[in-house]
Amino acid sequence: MIDLDSFLETGIHHFNKGVDKDKSKNLLDKINKFRPLGLNIFLDEVTFKNNPQFKGVNPIPGRNLVENFSEDILYIDNNSDVIENINAVLGDNYKIIDKKFVCGVPQVWIPSWIKDYIAETGVKNLGPYIKPEYRDITYFSGIDFHQDIIDWPEMEPNFITMYVYLDDVDLNDAPLHLLPKSHIFGATKFPHHLNVMANKAWRYSNDSNESAIFEHKLLTGKSGDVSLWHPFILHGTQPDINSTPRISLRYLIQISDSEYESRCGLKDLNKKIKGYMKLSNTRHDLNDAGEAIIKGNHVNQIEY
Repeated sequence: MIDLDSFLETGIHHFNKGVDKDKSKNLLDKINKFRPLGLNIFLDEVTFKNNPQFKGVNPIPGRNLVENFSEDILYIDNNSDVIENINAVLGDNYKIIDKKFVCGVPQVWIPSWIKDYIAETGVKNLGPYIKPEYRDITYFSGIDFHQDIIDWPEMEPNFITMYVYLDDVDLNDAPLHLLPKSHIFGATKFPHHLNVMANKAWRYSNDSNESAIFEHKLLTGKSGDVSLWHPFILHGTQPDINSTPRISLRYLIQISDSEYESRCGLKDLNKKIKGYMKLSNTRHDLNDAGEAIIKGNHVNQIEY
């Protein structure tokens, strides 16, 4: 069962049990057979340059690989420990608002011309460079510290992220990097004001020049490991330097309208937040076409 006191303090919860390891690995095997991934997923440079698209390149209803595996992921959705933990945070009548596979793409797969395009960008979303028929997964080559409201302008923090590792994830597999307690400053624009300190801690400042030092947590793990966090928690990944992709399953799960009138963990946590509870504009690193114009990546400053 979730330690609500710990969740209220850190904004993060790591499941003690997780979900079935064998079923997670079997799911991953099925994904790899159904959707073989490799150099074949990328556009060629001429095709991209003739029609660059930076928006609408992530999974959407009707183009989401998860929809092909709805029966296969019931071992997660119906897991009693998962349900019990989500109930404690969101109440009994939660709803899943988004569910997708996320792929950390091995560096050895990425064509050099794409590496040039994404060099030092904060959000290395590879979607613009992926063939349309493969855009039913979200592909990354690392992503700077961000909040999960980044894609949800005007959204209040009435949801959590739940992340399931389908395979073992070590230092070379683009593990998640998180800053526990960083939710306390509320919603802030990406890219965020961060400076690395000693011992891999970070000084994080909001737009009112309030700042604090937050520890850095590296989330390596095993197949079937499950974590959840508040949408204002800063987190990111470095590029996948292994030879195989890191495919995980990401959920966004929302509190129901009825639960707003009753007590639950998320509601109690939100009372402690000092900053903005939503933003009309969640980032200022993009131009009107959706192309990154501000460079820099904090996560990549960490060396191991």
